[in-house]
Amino acid sequence: MDWEDGWKRLVTEGWANRDEPPSLLAYFEHLVSVHPNSGRARFELANVLDYLSREEEAVVVYREAINLGLSKEYEAYAKVQLASSLRNLGNADEAVRLLRDIVSRYPHHLSFVIFLALSLHSEGRSAEALQVLVQTILHECETPDLLRYRRSLTQYAAAIHDPRGNQTRDPSSLSIHPHSPQAPWPWDLLLLADPSRTRIQNYCRDGLCYVAQWHEEIVGVYVIALNTDGGAELMNIAVREDWQGQGLGQRLVQHAENTARNLGCLWLDVATGNSSLLQLRFYQRAGFRITDIVPDFFVLHYNQLIMENGIPCRDQIRLRKQLVADAP
Repeated sequence: MDWEDGWKRLVTEGWANRDEPPSLLAYFEHLVSVHPNSGRARFELANVLDYLSREEEAVVVYREAINLGLSKEYEAYAKVQLASSLRNLGNADEAVRLLRDIVSRYPHHLSFVIFLALSLHSEGRSAEALQVLVQTILHECETPDLLRYRRSLTQYAAAIHDPRGNQTRDPSSLSIHPHSPQAPWPWDLLLLADPSRTRIQNYCRDGLCYVAQWHEEIVGVYVIALNTDGGAELMNIAVREDWQGQGLGQRLVQHAENTARNLGCLWLDVATGNSSLLQLRFYQRAGFRITDIVPDFFVLHYNQLIMENGIPCRDQIRLRKQLVADAP
């Protein structure tokens, strides 16, 4: 029996015995005997064993279900529930590994993220668990109050935990490469530079995104968009807080310049806010010059007032760097 409606009917019928554990278990054991090669049948039996607090047996049956094969949806459920049982049995390390993989493929499933945070906490990594939860809220929720404070909250969340601790950072291990279409967007970084998730989605969809990767961690990002007038614009650039002040931002800008130049662009534009004092200093030291001011840009295009350095962010400051001599 492979059709979903049929399985729903069988499962609903079985769980009608939830107040009679022996009957509940017997029903699903019989289901497995009738469908011995069905991963779905074993998944439902493992679910019952979990319900009856027989986690050790559930772990075995979850693994059998996964090995027999499940739909993508139920394979995810099986791995999440397997991880939860492993955590309850004291094997939080394997639970974290399983859940990181699932969350990377289903980042919008908030329950999966919560299971990951619980497993991190059980492993003694409470700061990282808090970071995971806070970043997920910032990435997945759109409310006026979050838009107002998103930039500062994203920075605070990034500072909660340094995954590498005091490990020595070898710059030669850091690479800058195109973002993989199969990988989730590095929202924690993108939102550092732009509090509007909608705007980010638009220019990431149409632009070119590059990430700075150190070992398995994404620690920097930039996005450029090609213009029809012969230039390009740096739409977003961000460096993870614990990597700031180490020259990575400069490397990303240089990489963006080379990318635009190799695509035949004559100049590279960038825009920031009147209150972004560090960014204005950074871009001008990198050779950009102010070309225009767009009054009230952030007032008109963002729902909430943005505050930086005690200054209301109202006007957009546009800067440009020539990539080819004598370009207009």
